[in-house]
Amino acid sequence: MWLVDNLDKIPIFVMIFLIPNFLHILKNSNRKSLLKELTDNKGWVINFIIILLFTGVIYYLNKKIENKKDNKEKDKILIKKHLEAIKKAILALVIALLVHFRLTIAPFWFVFFLAYYFEGWV
Repeated sequence: MWLVDNLDKIPIFVMIFLIPNFLHILKNSNRKSLLKELTDNKGWVINFIIILLFTGVIYYLNKKIENKKDNKEKDKILIKKHLEAIKKAILALVIALLVHFRLTIAPFWFVFFLAYYFEGWV
């Protein structure tokens, strides 16, 4: 059966059909006003910048630990925990932003593609 033989290609087909819909949705003037609402909120912008800086610092420090020659098992576990926490936090932020833009179906597809293509993100 064709469908069973091509199960690995189904996410690609779904994505091809969904991309034009998401682009159309994002052109909506209501969505633009929601984006402006976020970017006009100084508290949100400051917290977003803090998140970006925090994420960068965590990745930098973990790379520094990873490159040490006398890497202990404890360090490897710590690095893995940090990276897992950051990945899940980024996923939560993206889902929150999608919901803010009233794209309530999009998180399903986003999580599906992350789980399928980027093992360990979900």
